[in-house]
Amino acid sequence: LKTVLKADPDDARVAVALAMLDLNAGEEAARVNNLAKAKKLQKQALAQVDRFIKAHPDNAQALMGRFRVLLRIGVRNKDQKTIDKGMKVLDRVEVELLKSDHPDQTRLLANRLATLDSKMIELKDGRKVRSGLYRAEKLLRHVVKLHPDDVASLMALGVVLQKQQRWEDALAFSSLRARAAPSPWGTTALRVTST
Repeated sequence: LKTVLKADPDDARVAVALAMLDLNAGEEAARVNNLAKAKKLQKQALAQVDRFIKAHPDNAQALMGRFRVLLRIGVRNKDQKTIDKGMKVLDRVEVELLKSDHPDQTRLLANRLATLDSKMIELKDGRKVRSGLYRAEKLLRHVVKLHPDDVASLMALGVVLQKQQRWEDALAFSSLRARAAPSPWGTTALRVTST
């Protein structure tokens, strides 16, 4: 992977993969009680991602990698400060994705936010929802606006709306999804012929 990154220093996937390899090795070191080596590898993983981000500060994929590294380190070390740093990185990723056109990365972030950000907020209409669901909806609406036939984004938005118990809105997005990609098992496929 180091050779690949040297050949293409703009490949965020490779930089993040190298960091994840260091984290995996660090977790293995921790399992055999080599905590000093585990800490060293955690720092090395974070440094790998941070070097890439320094050269590419708006790269959403690298920022997501930094989030994943911080979250794993925070959970492994039971360190809430590190987990909170990771959540702040998600805020930055959200801003970058709302300015760009990356449907796959946006869906990934929306899923993470819906799962991880459980703080309750009150919306202008008086409804109380989990902040992550609200943020996920905003991201997915951005993707759907740019790609109205993107079935995966329509489905993801429908799920987020269901989790908010907004049944009519969720149903509307299910209808849009069905029009964007009709099922081969629709009613015409269910006809039974008599013999």
